[in-house]
Amino acid sequence: MPPEDPDLIEMGWGKAPVKVKEEEEKKPGTETTPVLPKPAEQGYNHRKAAMALLRLRRNQNRMDKLPEALRNLLDTDDDAARKLLKDHGGNVDQMIEAANHMVFKETAEVDTETTTPLTEFQVLQMYGPTKGAEVIKEKKERGETVEDKNLAGNILYLVANDKLELSNKSGQRHEWSKGTDNRAPTQAPSSSSGSTPTPAPATPATNTQPEAPKVDEAKPKPKPNKKPKAMTATTPVDRAESLCNEVLKCKTEASKLSTQLKSLSYADQLVKDLEKYIVKFDSLYCDIRKLIQQKINEERPYIVHVKSFVELQKSFQDVKASASAMARGVKAKASAKKGAKKTTSPGEQAA
Repeated sequence: MPPEDPDLIEMGWGKAPVKVKEEEEKKPGTETTPVLPKPAEQGYNHRKAAMALLRLRRNQNRMDKLPEALRNLLDTDDDAARKLLKDHGGNVDQMIEAANHMVFKETAEVDTETTTPLTEFQVLQMYGPTKGAEVIKEKKERGETVEDKNLAGNILYLVANDKLELSNKSGQRHEWSKGTDNRAPTQAPSSSSGSTPTPAPATPATNTQPEAPKVDEAKPKPKPNKKPKAMTATTPVDRAESLCNEVLKCKTEASKLSTQLKSLSYADQLVKDLEKYIVKFDSLYCDIRKLIQQKINEERPYIVHVKSFVELQKSFQDVKASASAMARGVKAKASAKKGAKKTTSPGEQAA
């Protein structure tokens, strides 16, 4: 398996499949399903299971070594314990292994109840490129991932619900602050009712009556709660659309800088470099757009173009920095000349 590319992961691409706990325990040359119990031995009935459980309960040392969930089951539910042992043909070791598997599955279900599964793209949107990559790495190391049932081979990351609730509440506070700011100017016109100082004592009395209805009318209506953008599901086609927008953005920047510098004789080489990047970004955009039009909803065909964009964008940064500095210098000289013309007085111009 090729190593993960952090640049691709930061953009929401190049996901490496994560092994589930059962798969990590597998080793080359072993059976593919070691967790599955063997069929029960013929002749092993309910009575034999009850006798075996009785002997197991009398062996305190063995009981102390059992998992806590299985030990509680043996102490509280005889029927379930007998059935579990009978299903495993009286093999206590297999029963312990199955109990561990049940505990792992139960823990995973509890995690899904207190967390929300998000894609890598959603995590990066929520935390940003740098912190989002750290969160993804920690989630992989802790095993806080689940399989995406909508897309084979894709995984989702379990993010705590309190993080999503906090984002939603901050959005509500932002909306409320916008509403309260809009109410402030409504009270200002009431003070400018007259220009002479004589009616001043009467203005407070007249203002106190219409103030109440004005505040009520300006009170913002409750807006429906907007769901965080990170909650929307994304597919390779959706991410490809975002990638096309990024490519167009880079092409626009290169075209704008090239237009600004074409009039400068000493910027010929820089303009040529910008023109090359314009052609490359345009070609890359067309290649990605063809895959989108074919409705290809798999990551593999897009990865080559994502890598090309990452490399092209990195090399473009140096040319962009030089061109931007040169363009700023031209603007500074133009503004300085314009300011010098304004400072000259009419008498000096006449002289």
